[in-house]
Amino acid sequence: MNITIVNQQGHNFGDEAAGAGLINRILQYEEVENVTVLYASDSILPITDSRIIHKPDISLKNVGLKNLITYYLFGSKIVKNKKLNEWIRIINNSDIIFVSPCGASIGIYKDYRYLLRLLIVVKEKKIPVFHYNTINSSKSIIFDSIAKYILNRSDVNVREKKSKLYLDSIGIESTLGTDSAFLLSPLENMSKSSYISFIPAHFDDWHPYFKKNNIDEKFNSKVLPIISKIIKKNNLKIKILPHFNLESEYKYCNYMKELLIKNGVNERNIVVPRLTKFQEYDYEISRSLFVVSMRYHGCVLASKNFIPFYTFSYENKMNEVANYSQMKEYVINLNNLDAYSNNNLSNLFESIIFKRDDLSDMLKSRYYNFILPNVEKKTKQLFKGDE
Repeated sequence: MNITIVNQQGHNFGDEAAGAGLINRILQYEEVENVTVLYASDSILPITDSRIIHKPDISLKNVGLKNLITYYLFGSKIVKNKKLNEWIRIINNSDIIFVSPCGASIGIYKDYRYLLRLLIVVKEKKIPVFHYNTINSSKSIIFDSIAKYILNRSDVNVREKKSKLYLDSIGIESTLGTDSAFLLSPLENMSKSSYISFIPAHFDDWHPYFKKNNIDEKFNSKVLPIISKIIKKNNLKIKILPHFNLESEYKYCNYMKELLIKNGVNERNIVVPRLTKFQEYDYEISRSLFVVSMRYHGCVLASKNFIPFYTFSYENKMNEVANYSQMKEYVINLNNLDAYSNNNLSNLFESIIFKRDDLSDMLKSRYYNFILPNVEKKTKQLFKGDE
């Protein structure tokens, strides 16, 4: 079987982990001859196998808008662009086409390029298989209409109840599961760490929910002093983990380090590792006493590795992974940060330290009994018949 993955993101360790989890699982099936990965960025997944074909060179930029419009209007017979012709050939030679697991590209991020790539798949009369994505309304009639056209011709699987409810409301059938990164093997750590892993994020300059509401300053002034106090009181160390393989992300993590030092944390107890691939990110999370995450996949990988996590949630997807991981007690919604007292925030930190081993055992049980079975469903159905 020839398998193709479309819209795979790079640079982002979370999207890379989810994509790699799916690809690694696909490669376990003997009938799979090759997996071709069509990217939505210029960065390729750091996974190697003789059956994986990475195609970062086939991009919308290399195809050109004029060629795409010609193709959409008149079909592939008059297409002269070599990259678009190669794209069409790969799609037509595919037995199964997966849409790489990712966030709300169909939703609040309103990614038209994402839709343009999928339109090629459905125009060639192939069925895109969404592998546990987030899908919601973008609040744009044009965008949502194009998305619905694609979704009506797709096998849709989502990772959030909220996504399923939205799809139900517009008449799209879908299946609910868990995040594709849970297909990566757990990295269980038998020795107890003295490190907290902190995965920071800033939102004021890009996120639709938080633009110009000063949430970054609120978090830094309210929560960082509490984290600093917990570190000093419990004689802990902290690793500040970048979520992207980008220089700007590394600089932001060092800015967080400076703020922690200003709040009294000894510089020797703060580490900002230089991470270049999702495997290193996953490993650092797996070696943590617990994780403080402002990133969705920080929560997912903590849960997968049976590490308790304290979530500062910026979107519903973070609430949902905490709910099905049974860690909802440790979710703080950034939209409502002012409602939490300093004592409340501090007590949750003390609780997660005190209950750490019990929470880890619970996460392990939850992973094997609920989370893993619910992310394996689609590949088992496609490659071994509906069980």
